[in-house]
Amino acid sequence: MLLRTQRGVWEGDRGVWEREQPMTADLATHLMLQPVIDDRLSTALCDGRRIFFNARTSAGLDGIRRHHLQAHLVWHCALGHLRPSPLPDLRRWHLACDQEVNAILLLLGFRLPDDAVLFPACIGRSLEQIYAWLDGHPDPSLESPPDLSGGALADPMPDGVRDPQLDPRPPDSGLLLAWEQRLQHSLQRHAGSPHLTGPVAALLASRP
Repeated sequence: MLLRTQRGVWEGDRGVWEREQPMTADLATHLMLQPVIDDRLSTALCDGRRIFFNARTSAGLDGIRRHHLQAHLVWHCALGHLRPSPLPDLRRWHLACDQEVNAILLLLGFRLPDDAVLFPACIGRSLEQIYAWLDGHPDPSLESPPDLSGGALADPMPDGVRDPQLDPRPPDSGLLLAWEQRLQHSLQRHAGSPHLTGPVAALLASRP
């Protein structure tokens, strides 16, 4: 019952986006929602095909956090963050990806949780520039990504709950290319609309 209810809640959020955030709604249609009850997943993760989210955690989220969590995962896919990190510090790379996503969400008009990873000085910078800037962060461990970055599940407790539906798969080259094409198609579809303002369009167009 909880799984079905929470799936309906997340689908309802997508319905809201169709009116208020149609570009994100378009991109989200490529991701199947998979609620789970599994002690290895505290929040959510995405493998580029499905969004896996902990139904118990979801039930305790307010609307802002829930909308942000799903949109955050959608845009990780759209921005190519499914690719392996090209740089050695994985924690710093995932924070750079979170910054890039949250900057886009902010410019699109999403409300971000108060503790969202967001460095105003880095808005508009490339991932590599954000990564370099984070080298001066006094304590990156203080930042709290909303999702399970990198797709690594927690080590299960011996008597922990495991859900067989939680089975993320690594992306292949075809999936990565598909997401590039989906983003470009969405940019073309919404170009000039009030839902794709100049700053967002310019930021997305400037990405390598």
